[in-house]
Amino acid sequence: MPVGTVFRTAVQFRPAPPYLSIVSRRLLLAGCLALSLGTARDTIVATSPSRSVVLWAWERPEDLRFLTGTSVAFLDRTLVFDDRSVTPLKRRQPLRLSPSTPLIAVVRIEGRAPLRDDIRSRLVSEILESARVPGVTMVQIDFDAVRSQRQSYLELLREARPQLPTTVRLSITALASWCTDDPWIDASTVDEIVPMLFRMGPEARRVTTRFREYGRWPVAECNSAVGVSLDEPWNGLPAATRAYVFNPRPWRSADWTAAQRFLRD
Repeated sequence: MPVGTVFRTAVQFRPAPPYLSIVSRRLLLAGCLALSLGTARDTIVATSPSRSVVLWAWERPEDLRFLTGTSVAFLDRTLVFDDRSVTPLKRRQPLRLSPSTPLIAVVRIEGRAPLRDDIRSRLVSEILESARVPGVTMVQIDFDAVRSQRQSYLELLREARPQLPTTVRLSITALASWCTDDPWIDASTVDEIVPMLFRMGPEARRVTTRFREYGRWPVAECNSAVGVSLDEPWNGLPAATRAYVFNPRPWRSADWTAAQRFLRD
């Protein structure tokens, strides 16, 4: 069976290769996909109707069959590029879900070379492949574009979005600074922008101070979603209608309960 397919029955998975542990500023990402879906195992407390919650699932074995009605954004593939080629690294670790779980396919892009036309076209092709994974309703691109790559990144988004299936929306993650004093994103190219409020590094103090001065992001399109991590509590979380939650360890039902409390408090 091809890697990258969503399987509706249990399958055997090969162990993840030892070559990859990609650390971005915000996320621990690596690797490639083979989904295994099962039946719901536990029932948990429903989320607050005021804010929908999405759990991020990275390149590690995850069993999320305890979820009920909660979306999962899973790392489908990481695309590593240079000035000559694109290397797709598809997920290889098992992700077990109840069949009704709404899915968001995350595509991580890594590289500092210029995004030439041929490289950009190859990246778009891989993004469209993620969009065709059964059950996916949104593709989320995670790319820490440096300043010299920004225009090419916008062109990539403009090229990819019209080619997505009509039932699939386009989301991007964003460094928090892009939503404060560095507003370069063209919001018309995407359906959702997710500012990342963890692993911010040296810019954390400046970004949080600026946010709390205004009570919202200066870039209006950044205010509908937010990305947070269970191990970095936030005082005064933005009032976004959708929250993506990262867990530095494999998810358990107790972590899910903690995530709901984290967002509520």
